[in-house]
This record gives sequence, structure tokens and C-alpha cells, in this order.
Amino acid sequence: MSKVGELNIHNNFGQGHIKTLKTDVKFELHENQNKQSSESPDYNIIGEGGVELGGAWKRTAQNGPNRGMSFLSLTLDDPSFNAAINVSAFVREDGENFDIVWTRPKAKAA
Repeated sequence: MSKVGELNIHNNFGQGHIKTLKTDVKFELHENQNKQSSESPDYNIIGEGGVELGGAWKRTAQNGPNRGMSFLSLTLDDPSFNAAINVSAFVREDGENFDIVWTRPKAKAA
């Protein structure tokens, strides 16, 4: 896992930043007021200029040492990206700030 950004959420509104060697994205999280189903994102991700970049879902770790821990699963996509950015945000001890981390997907067995 590599830390690639930070996120702050207060009163269901968030501001975040993801920075890598080739990507530098600032965004806001807005609570999804029109959530239609359990598969709909809990938050909409809005980029600079009001561009919708994706969604964030509240999750709970099911396995491993963080089992039971709450986190956010974020997906950002834009035609300017080579591929969608899938990251997770884990809350810090203060309860409002998150570390955004990226993990390379495991290769599928042939």
C-alpha cells in the first residue's frame, strides 16, 4: 500500500487531494442526496470546475488485521486518465482526516 493523498470530511462534506508522479487531483466529496440503491455511492466526487469524477462508498474491512474497520472506497475516472483510479481512504485517530492509499491489483491467475 502506498499513501497517495489525504481527505478531510466534516458534516458530510469532504475535500481531498491525490498526488502521484503523473496525477495531481483535488476534489470534493458531496453526500449523495439521490442514493437510489445500496450499490449507489454514498458520496459523489466532484473535481475542479464542478466536473463529476466518480463516487465513494462506505465499507467495512471483512478480512485481515483491519477486520471490522470502516473505510471509504473511492473510484475516480476521467477521459484524461489512462485508467480509473481506485483507492481507499482510512480514517486517522482524529475521526475527520483520512489517508488515501493505493494498492496495485493482484494479477489474475491464467
